[in-house]
Amino acid sequence: MDIAGSGKVLFKKAYKAMLDYAHMRGHIREVHDFFRIQGSTARSTPKPTPFTVEEIAAVLTTEADPVRRCMWGLGFGQGLRPSELRRVWVEDIDLAKRVMQVRGDSERGGRGKTAMSASEIPMTPLTVAEVRRFLAVSGLTRGPMFTFRGRQYVDNFRKSWDNAMAAAGITRRVYPYLMRDSFATLAFNLGVPKDVTQRIGRWTSHKMLDEVYCRPRAEDLVAKLAAFDLDLDAILAAQEARGTDRE
Repeated sequence: MDIAGSGKVLFKKAYKAMLDYAHMRGHIREVHDFFRIQGSTARSTPKPTPFTVEEIAAVLTTEADPVRRCMWGLGFGQGLRPSELRRVWVEDIDLAKRVMQVRGDSERGGRGKTAMSASEIPMTPLTVAEVRRFLAVSGLTRGPMFTFRGRQYVDNFRKSWDNAMAAAGITRRVYPYLMRDSFATLAFNLGVPKDVTQRIGRWTSHKMLDEVYCRPRAEDLVAKLAAFDLDLDAILAAQEARGTDRE
């Protein structure tokens, strides 16, 4: 079959995604290596590094529009997918209980992956603070939370996202879905139990969370190695003391 190199790349990516999913669910033991496709000029682009705490703070504090600030707050604070962010309603939020309902896309006329992700999840303090701030300013009591020129977001918010990143001084390559990765990574760095993180993000398994979304920097892991700060002199002294006691 005569297929262009770019077409072969698409087939390869689809095949690899299928194998990765089968491996994640435990149907196969490993994913075989993939050879380079001849005639293709496409290169794999690594995923950007998740946002740091400082970058998240910059994005939220420099966002002048309260609608968009709350959107970014829910993205970073709950790990919502962009399509889920666009479909949040005020009725989905229960500030008294600090929980929110994430509705599948099918409940709002959508389709696809998030149609199966409906769930009630706990809200992080970051989310609670941003939602309270937004509702106090907007005065909304029902209906879609996030609107543009009086209408609910139905497509994407890429231009708003680009403007927000520029205002925050973030020049590296980032995209809205990276908020989901950043939530998983931040939860890990803050010591949130993995089961809780998985429940909030609605990942199907720990494996998906660990291998795809949670991507801490090396410097983020330094604090977790505090147990290796061994006082060797004290250890030797204790050993000698135990030996003396036995004598």
